[in-house]
Amino acid sequence: HPDRKHLFAACRHAHTLVVLTRDPMSGAVKVHHVARNGEDGVTGLKGSFGVAVSPDGKFVYSVSGQFGGGDDAVGVFAFDAGEGKLKQVQSIDTFDILGADTEKAVPFKGGNEIAVSPDGENVYAVATISGALAVFDRDQETGKLKLTSMFGDPASVGGAAGVAVSPDGRFVAIAAEKSATIAIFQRQE
Repeated sequence: HPDRKHLFAACRHAHTLVVLTRDPMSGAVKVHHVARNGEDGVTGLKGSFGVAVSPDGKFVYSVSGQFGGGDDAVGVFAFDAGEGKLKQVQSIDTFDILGADTEKAVPFKGGNEIAVSPDGENVYAVATISGALAVFDRDQETGKLKLTSMFGDPASVGGAAGVAVSPDGRFVAIAAEKSATIAIFQRQE
């Protein structure tokens, strides 16, 4: 978190997203709040694997499903730094989008990593099982996401396991396990 007092952990087996507080002097952390799949209206955390924070610290994003059997979802949580608590505002469950060939859909299976662009305008999530990159537009006021495109190509992003955005936000890098490569995509303006 930008305040350096909070950390977040996605917990695959517990199906949770955990808020930890950090003592700035000692570095010690302790559990402060737990958002649990199926409690308090929270969904999409089954098999929770990746987590990212918006640049302003007001929203936390999760992705689930990496090893299969999870929700294959992207979750959006509002974060109150004063109280140190999360409140879910959106869950986008098992999704796919048709490509240019309407006979083929690019599925999102095995959600692994998630990243927010430095300007806060986009969120990127990768899925290992289907080898897909999901691109979302982000409403900076509500934190909500709108899926704008999906990219899946076994040759370049097969086994997509990691995602990072360049500091200027122009490029998105995908680490792909199956092809042992890093694919670089340029962000469209």
